Amino acid sequence: MAQHSTSYSSLSRAQLTVEYLHTNSTTHEFLFGALAELVDNGRDAGATKMEIFTVASNNVFGKYLLCFCDDGEGMDPTEVSNVIQFGRSTKRVMDSKMIGQYGNGLKSGSMRIGKDMILFTKKHGTMSCLFLSRTFHEREGINEVVVPIPSWDVATKKPLGRSKRELEKHQVELQIILKYSPFKSETELFEYFDKIKTKGTLVMVFNMKLLDSGETELEPSDDDIVMRELYEEHVDDKSVMPERKSFRAYSAILYLDPRMKMYIQGKKVLTKRLGDNLYRPKSYFFTSKRFKTRSEREANKAMVDAKSAGDKAIELETIAKEVQQEDQSISKESRARIRQAQDSALKARTEADLKNQIATTKQKSLKEPKTLTFTFGFNINRRHSYGLFVYNCNRLIKMYEKSGFQSDGKRAYAGIVGFVDVPYLVLEPTHNKQDFADAKEYKHLLRSMGEHLTQYWKDNALTENSVGNFWDQFGYISNDVEEEPSDEPKYLRKRAMQLPCTVQCANCLKWRTLPFSAKNIGRTFEDTWTCSSSNDPERNKCSAPEQKFTPPIGSLQKQTKTAEEKQRDLIEDIKKKQEKLNQLEVPPKRNVTAEPAKLVLQVPPRSATVPKPIIPKPTIITQPRTTPQRIAHQPTARSTPQTTTRSTLQVTQRFTAKAAPKQTSQPAQKRTPPAKQPTLPTPKQPVRAISAPTKATGKPTAKLTPIARQTSAGTIATNRSSVTGSNKREHPTAEKEICEVQPKRKRNEVSSSQDVQEPEEYQSDNSDNAQSDDANAQSKLSKYKKGIVVEVFVTPRWYLGKVVAVKHRKNAPAKVKVKFDNYQKDKYDKWYDETHKDLKLLTEDYPMSEDTMVNSPSSTTPTSTTTADLPSTGREATTTSSPTTGTSLKDTVIALDKMLRSCISYILVPEFSTTSHQLETMSLEELQNFQLDKLFDVHSESMNTMMVERNDGLSKKLAEKEKELVENKKREVDCKTTLSNLRRTAAKLIRALNENPEESSIAPDDDSEKVDVLLEAIAEQALASDAS
Repeated sequence: MAQHSTSYSSLSRAQLTVEYLHTNSTTHEFLFGALAELVDNGRDAGATKMEIFTVASNNVFGKYLLCFCDDGEGMDPTEVSNVIQFGRSTKRVMDSKMIGQYGNGLKSGSMRIGKDMILFTKKHGTMSCLFLSRTFHEREGINEVVVPIPSWDVATKKPLGRSKRELEKHQVELQIILKYSPFKSETELFEYFDKIKTKGTLVMVFNMKLLDSGETELEPSDDDIVMRELYEEHVDDKSVMPERKSFRAYSAILYLDPRMKMYIQGKKVLTKRLGDNLYRPKSYFFTSKRFKTRSEREANKAMVDAKSAGDKAIELETIAKEVQQEDQSISKESRARIRQAQDSALKARTEADLKNQIATTKQKSLKEPKTLTFTFGFNINRRHSYGLFVYNCNRLIKMYEKSGFQSDGKRAYAGIVGFVDVPYLVLEPTHNKQDFADAKEYKHLLRSMGEHLTQYWKDNALTENSVGNFWDQFGYISNDVEEEPSDEPKYLRKRAMQLPCTVQCANCLKWRTLPFSAKNIGRTFEDTWTCSSSNDPERNKCSAPEQKFTPPIGSLQKQTKTAEEKQRDLIEDIKKKQEKLNQLEVPPKRNVTAEPAKLVLQVPPRSATVPKPIIPKPTIITQPRTTPQRIAHQPTARSTPQTTTRSTLQVTQRFTAKAAPKQTSQPAQKRTPPAKQPTLPTPKQPVRAISAPTKATGKPTAKLTPIARQTSAGTIATNRSSVTGSNKREHPTAEKEICEVQPKRKRNEVSSSQDVQEPEEYQSDNSDNAQSDDANAQSKLSKYKKGIVVEVFVTPRWYLGKVVAVKHRKNAPAKVKVKFDNYQKDKYDKWYDETHKDLKLLTEDYPMSEDTMVNSPSSTTPTSTTTADLPSTGREATTTSSPTTGTSLKDTVIALDKMLRSCISYILVPEFSTTSHQLETMSLEELQNFQLDKLFDVHSESMNTMMVERNDGLSKKLAEKEKELVENKKREVDCKTTLSNLRRTAAKLIRALNENPEESSIAPDDDSEKVDVLLEAIAEQALASDAS
């Protein structure tokens, strides 16, 4: 190792250890962020074109080389030597629009992608190569980072060094590159220099990082570079955004205002301005004084610089005075020395005053508020891609952030996209460009964007109920947010008409907005499109200014709450937290075998019970009877009486709310405060256990005592410690509620273990019977069979469909797969629980609720169904069906039958196989199976044929009229020529009739109307002479 250090002593060093290369690269958790660092360097260098491509190579890990080539300014040998210095950047200026600020992106990004990197660059007739390789250091055993940087002249391709030492250094650097890179000769190196024109940079990364499976993290394809692991796992998962899987998709939105053409594997990336892809965009100005971290740091730095410059100026002024006092001669050398000292002091004082002024300005700017612009809009092309995008100096930092009501996860608020561009002065990003350094200020930014997002929702006058109709007009037929919009022509045209068609010129890189045209719907413009191809006469030249994106401006309307509203919100918040606290209260476990004599059945006192309303027997039992699990061998510590009373009251309230609305006329008893629960003595009062032959649970009977006391009024006064099996069978719903809400308590005191235990044989038989009963009950109770016709409510109306699959599940409702009649494609099929609120049989009535009352058919005939017959829907709380306000199913079907026949007869064409007479005589079942899709196709073809025929007829008539018009114009020209000749002949005749033709008032070639006047006068004179 010492020998290697000696031989490479003349090479450039980064003053860092090799381990730091790997440590520095681990900051890029998001792999595409490392690739973006290399793209940012080209953008900061003023590049107008960036090419990202791979080259196959069998000599490296991963079998390919990843290249980034731009046409930016490039670097000369001096600038290349500065690249290896970590943390050094010439772009760190306060008002700079550069993305890079830390001097670390090239190193960290390239080392995150692979183990080795080689850089080619050209500038001012020189070309340089930089080789940063971890493989080289590992094999040579070098701890300090050594970076070979050979340079050549572009014209002669000879080394720039002239001295012997420089040439030896150049030769050592070249040998290292040829030994540890894919290139085996200097000629192969020059081939990659030739890929750069006069100036620019090419970065090549090789020996790619590998996964545990041995495959590369990045997988190149014909037109893209994807993350292998994430892409393979979520290739069809729409919840994972394409920007997180595909680098082409990520680079398309990498910059808020793209000014650089990007090509991946030779195919252009369709970059886009985010604002041009939003429907109803609207901007809001946000002003805040909270963003001070970066400003304070810059102000403190400016104060330090000003103080240092002031001290330097004072020192130089003192030196100038001393020189002036010491040298009193008037010689030329002395005067030059004094003048030089005074000039240095003057420059230092000027610089100190300037820095002091800058520091004062920055200190004042700390108190000034910072203003940002939030822009929101609807993503009507991809509703499932929504959230907030945060850019810094035009570069994407965070994407698909959720704030405000979007963070609640409600699907009604999907589809809204917001973005903001934050300058460095407001928020400073981390050096990996994937987050912001000050997390507190960033959270404040997100919270403010969430408030403005809510205001944007209100400005569009949308509600959770009306937003469905909003998305229906753009082709989002399904309620599933992840579904893509319909590709029917009318929906494609609708979406295209609402968004501007923008395209970037290949020459000037300006964005042009084209007028709407049907041929541009779904069109991909060629890579060579220029301004001259635009149809807009004002924007068809590169010299024309670009049309700026100027959405309307909105304002945040803050709502102040009254004292009563604040008090109400506080009480609700306390209740919610108390409920969460009660759910988290889990009693500690106790060792049952340690104290078996202390396990006693716990019965709450009479004073702790709640008022006992009479609960009617449900009409239909929807929950199958199951045998609860035995818990005799899993005891826990008993709960306090207060906890028992509270949980029992919650169960009772929920149960009575779900029961029928019949209430007893007996006044409710006053509830007394809960008293301390007594403990039943073990030897004197043994607890009676439930008899074995009953199909009841083996749980302690006190578990059902509170509800049993309410539901069975006859047995309350005489027996407080047991519940009969028949009573439990009558109220399975109540039993289920108890099992769900109350914690599983164990008996704390028992007189004898035989009183609460059953024989093991009976327990096993009981469990087997319960399992078989559950399966049989599930299969028998499921009313949905394969092939049955159902109706599904998809906002805002009901749709017909058929059941194509049914899945039976143990202890859970069956799942039903429905295929819609009007949407036969498999992608529209949906799964529903059989108890879902939006699923019902065709023979059932529509649930009458606020949601569906407008959409359901109306009739004056009273319905014969009851509330118990309706499907289990979420609208049960608002169901108000009565004998006078219902809808007759028969009348509804008749009305729909007439409506459907009228609609079909209206669009029935002669080309269709079914005639109007056959349609009138069809049965309801035949009408239900009517081939509407085929009719629509035949009708569409017939209309198209008719329009083509009419168009041809109009074209023929137009051609005939044009031909006739041409003939008429020709005939008109001939007539005018004949008239002119006749007038000239008449003029000559008139002149000949005069005695002196030279004195005639008409010219011999006159063909004007004057000739007609003279002829008419001569004719009148002739008639007058004949008459006389």
